Amino acid sequence: EKTRIAEKSYNPFAILDYIWGNGEESTKEDEESGRSISFAAKSNRSSAEHRLSPLSHNIRQKPASFSERISAAYVDMRMPGWVSERTKADGSNPGTDRHEDYWDNSYYLGTSRTIVVHEVVRGSWTWCNSWSPNGRLLALGTENHHLAVADTDSSTVWKVRHDKRIKTPGRNDSTNTIRSIAWGSQFIATGGTGNCVTILAPTEPYPILHTIKNTGFVGTLDWRLNSTVLAIGSRDDKCTVVDIVAAEGDASSPLNRARHIKSNLLVDIGRPDWVNVVAFSPGGTILAIGDRTGAVVLYDYVPVRGGTPTITHLTSFVMDGAILSLEWSPDGKWLYAGGEDFTVTVIATLTWNIVHQLKRDRWVQFIASSQMGTHVAVGGLSSEVTILDTQAHWKPVMNIELKGLVPLSARWHPEDQYLVLTGQNDTVIAVETTNARHVEGFYLYCMSPIQKVVFSPDNNFAAVGNEAGVVTFYNLAGSTFVTAYEMVLTGNSSQSIEWSPEGGCVLIGSGKTLTIVGKTRNNDRKNAPPSSSGFSVCKVIRNEQDIHSISIHPESKYVAVGCSETTLILDAIDFSHITEMETGAVTNASWSRDGTWYASITNSTEVKVYETSDDDLSQWLNLFTFHTEETCLALTWSPVELDGLKYLAYGGANKKVTVVEIRVHERTWETVFEVDRPDVIYDLDWNSNGMLAVAIGDGTVTLVDLGYLQSGSAVNEMNYNWQRQGVTSFTEIRRSKGENSMRTVRWMSPRQDRNSFLAVGGIDGALEVLDLTERELCRGFSLD
Repeated sequence: EKTRIAEKSYNPFAILDYIWGNGEESTKEDEESGRSISFAAKSNRSSAEHRLSPLSHNIRQKPASFSERISAAYVDMRMPGWVSERTKADGSNPGTDRHEDYWDNSYYLGTSRTIVVHEVVRGSWTWCNSWSPNGRLLALGTENHHLAVADTDSSTVWKVRHDKRIKTPGRNDSTNTIRSIAWGSQFIATGGTGNCVTILAPTEPYPILHTIKNTGFVGTLDWRLNSTVLAIGSRDDKCTVVDIVAAEGDASSPLNRARHIKSNLLVDIGRPDWVNVVAFSPGGTILAIGDRTGAVVLYDYVPVRGGTPTITHLTSFVMDGAILSLEWSPDGKWLYAGGEDFTVTVIATLTWNIVHQLKRDRWVQFIASSQMGTHVAVGGLSSEVTILDTQAHWKPVMNIELKGLVPLSARWHPEDQYLVLTGQNDTVIAVETTNARHVEGFYLYCMSPIQKVVFSPDNNFAAVGNEAGVVTFYNLAGSTFVTAYEMVLTGNSSQSIEWSPEGGCVLIGSGKTLTIVGKTRNNDRKNAPPSSSGFSVCKVIRNEQDIHSISIHPESKYVAVGCSETTLILDAIDFSHITEMETGAVTNASWSRDGTWYASITNSTEVKVYETSDDDLSQWLNLFTFHTEETCLALTWSPVELDGLKYLAYGGANKKVTVVEIRVHERTWETVFEVDRPDVIYDLDWNSNGMLAVAIGDGTVTLVDLGYLQSGSAVNEMNYNWQRQGVTSFTEIRRSKGENSMRTVRWMSPRQDRNSFLAVGGIDGALEVLDLTERELCRGFSLD
């Protein structure tokens, strides 16, 4: 049997001619009836050119992007709306409430309660954090003596742009742990165990401008609003207030001028024990001090231009344990205090009375008021944070489980878009507290687990398969999912679904059956009855083996059907049998983006890579085989291939994502990236921005930014800092974490507008589309 294909110019739209009855190679009976045929029925291919179908012109036109089509209906992106959506208990949302009306395989629209979390691995405890005034940068103080600054704006996965030690003059810096950070309007201040406070410039490379010496152990810092006045609380039993002012020196540049600053002592306020917290009121007129005796002391602060401010004792309160946290409400009406008395105390500043106390079962290590003042986050010595509703008399309305992190500090974003938690763990966690990434109208739910989702190349349609064997086609052209076509598969519930590159058909494998569903218009099939859906079953092919995977050549040359014993290679035009590869059982497979390489998971623990550029299939070679310790389940190629470099990612039951770099010209490979995940990896998908999505068995999806692999340089020629970002910074999508298992992830086709939309489905029966565009371009954040 010949395996060499006759030389011809491949027309990517020829598949449409065949499906819609315009081709010249198939029998009229097969074309019109769509009847079942066997893989053994091999047709002779002709080199005659195929005619383009009437729809080819329409498919070639670029439709509006999904981001341009989605509903402009108002969605409350503000933080209170985010809390409200996650605390609803009305039983009306099938996304979380399994009501008896939903016990079937139909889909229902719901509201997402998915949580997006950013993780930055620091390697040591992180004691404190502080936002830049514009909310684009986050400063982190770590046990390893480093000050880190993370960029939260330019990528969906946060990037650590600066990570260096703060050295203490005249002392061994190995003991200089940063315990407090304050990012003011003009400077960054840090303090800790180094007997000093360091003043840094607020821009890269964050040079040290000045050091305030002999401060003792500094555990708290706070800038007075829009000023250079800094309050310093130390274990030397005092609160020190200083003013950072210009000193004589080189004024030839802004940086030189900034380097010549000094600190003027304004006042020392002595206390009988450690000063654990200092906090200026929002208007800067009152200074609050909390110490280890349990006292909360308040002072009127009246600045004097060019002189020493007037500081007058206002009032005091004494709690039953050391004060660990003080926080003002944004409007200054309330002062919150917490500490070793296991109590959150609310003080009304109009009357200076205690108006509410909330008992906790642990120390209150931190209190953080949202910028809108509607909610307060509290926590300490347990791996959770509690959200209080100030408009419901500080009633606890939400608990966020942190899965191991014991938080020591918390800070809301200046626009309440994130709540950042740092503490007794090597990871910093930032919870997105906005609905900005949730696409209104694009959340589905059914009682059957979601197995697969794929998009048409133009993003106008999605095909969704569930465990019950139902495959549903949705029109995405409007403001929500609209059902266009639905079919029930025979055989087992396992499915493989792939949309052809030119968008003309969808191939569905289930059991021993391969079904081809074509996208049609009524005038494309003569004498056919009218079809309102635009889809119809064009061909059903029976096989002797179970079908586990389908992969379509990017240029629509071939279809690779991975089966329980071999891989069948079909003609992508008429689906006739070309050859059979003795691969062993194949569970997943994919062609590289240019179609010259093909990878498959065989015999559960082998990833085989073939060179497939030759039109003579007998010349296809298995060049590499990668072995895994446990069952491999998922693989994907990088979408961008430059200068003879290709990247292949795979993972499975070993709970690890592995990326290999293949050097095409040398025909060599090297493992260049590995990262552990908390559970089994079920699916992988890589978008053109370099973002790798990983579906995990614990109910989460991890996003890893591997954009650096698209530089065109081999990894061994790169700066290690690029690789370090990939293994230390993640974004995690959580839906019923620990009770769910994510099974499918798929990015929408790339568009020129740079928007990144990801579909996520799991065994909870939920499928949703999330906007994972970087924050500075994400539509939802612009509406916040």
